[in-house]
Amino acid sequence: MADDRRRRPVVSSGRRMTEKEKEEYRKRQRRIEKRREEIEKEGRSRRSVDSERQRRINKEKQKRSSSDSKVPNDDRRRRVAYETQSNKEGRKPVDRRAIEKNKKTKNKQKRKKIIKRVILGLVLVLGLFIGYTIYSVAGLVSKVTDNNMIKPNPVPMNKTVNILLLGLDVGDVDHPEIEANKRTDTIMVINYNPTTKKMHVVSIPRDTMIDINGKRWKINAAYPIGGDARVIEEVEDLLDIKINYLAKVNYKGFREFIDAIGGVDMYIEHDMHYTDKSQKLKIDFDKGTTPHLNGEDAEKFFRWRKNDDGTGLPNGDLDRIKNQHKFIEEVVKKCTSPTMLFKIPKVLDVVGNNIETNISGDALLKYGFKFIGLQSGDIIMTTLKGTPQMIEGQSYVVADKSANSDLIKALNSSDTSLDKVSREDVKIRILNGTKIGGLAASYQLELNQKGYETITTGNGELTNDTYIMVNDPNIKDMIKKDLPKFSNFKKLDESKYPGANVIIVLGSDAKTS
Repeated sequence: MADDRRRRPVVSSGRRMTEKEKEEYRKRQRRIEKRREEIEKEGRSRRSVDSERQRRINKEKQKRSSSDSKVPNDDRRRRVAYETQSNKEGRKPVDRRAIEKNKKTKNKQKRKKIIKRVILGLVLVLGLFIGYTIYSVAGLVSKVTDNNMIKPNPVPMNKTVNILLLGLDVGDVDHPEIEANKRTDTIMVINYNPTTKKMHVVSIPRDTMIDINGKRWKINAAYPIGGDARVIEEVEDLLDIKINYLAKVNYKGFREFIDAIGGVDMYIEHDMHYTDKSQKLKIDFDKGTTPHLNGEDAEKFFRWRKNDDGTGLPNGDLDRIKNQHKFIEEVVKKCTSPTMLFKIPKVLDVVGNNIETNISGDALLKYGFKFIGLQSGDIIMTTLKGTPQMIEGQSYVVADKSANSDLIKALNSSDTSLDKVSREDVKIRILNGTKIGGLAASYQLELNQKGYETITTGNGELTNDTYIMVNDPNIKDMIKKDLPKFSNFKKLDESKYPGANVIIVLGSDAKTS
């Protein structure tokens, strides 16, 4: 009641309020209090909303900042955001297209500079490589040519040449300089016919029986008995050929050559486990594996023919030569691959340090360029045929010329001239490469009238230009004379067209009037 009295107002007349006025007053005060509470409540709610809005804004800013860090600088989203912000701040909008164009121009100019530098570097490297190769070739010529060797029997470059290649063993390991102790572990004849562009590589088994002064010997004994001249004489007698040049290589050179070309992967068909303490030789390869042979391993593979327990190749040296031919095939593949280009100087250096020959420097270079152009299909590897026999406790390979008649004939085939080529013997196949009916038959008739008898016809792939596939240069010259309107000649794939000497593919330009 005391509080009521303190708050009770006094009317202007000095009298006290009536009960009714008091009640009105109290209601008014309650409304004021209620409104005050509502205002305070609204304030608290507004502050809470503002605070929540600020929290959302801050969170969104943080999210955009994290997202922008992952957006590339040249991304369109970053560019739009940047331009929008610039406009808000009153700055002049950036011409992004001009910036991008300028950037691309600068990058293009930079790439051109890099390409120029790379090309210049390649030209310099190529120039140095060519110069070093020329230097290596010149060094090779001066190194390998040995004027102290037996005199050669040179032939013109357009004639068949026979080169005798001898692989010498080390002889006495403690005195490798003594020639009399060395034997020809490998004997090969390289027969190259420049007309057919074919090379025959003939291996002669080292156990081949020969007769020297009425006594039986193995041909690998010919070198210590009579040197180069004796080996040449025996090989010429076996093959009925004339040896023109001689080249000798030792196993050190063989090892270094294989290392120079990067080694060879070779499948092992037999267990190879052999030890020769006198030669300081230990061979250890397991059947069914394909090791990568470096020079030392390649020598072991090349020389192996039997194991310590007596097992090995059933035909001795004859089977060993088969292994050697397989190895040589892998070497030829390696040497004709593009990767050999930058290994040429090293190979030439190895050859120059380890080969002796009586081939003149000029002839050596010319034959080298001819041999480089050969493919693996141009190289024919054969072995002198013979019968293994045991005579007086010694194993020999007895050669028979009748069994080798085809080989001897191939080695001694003369370079046929144009007038010796018979049109009747040339086998031609004409393929119609157009939709013109009877075109092949018309050319068949024309060639029949000129003396060609063996001609077949058929359809080929459509072509506008006529081309002729032929390998024999003499037949090629003959066809040129008989079909002068055609000049597009290509190499004949004999495996694709067996039995044919000439393939003529007629194009639209072959249409007859």
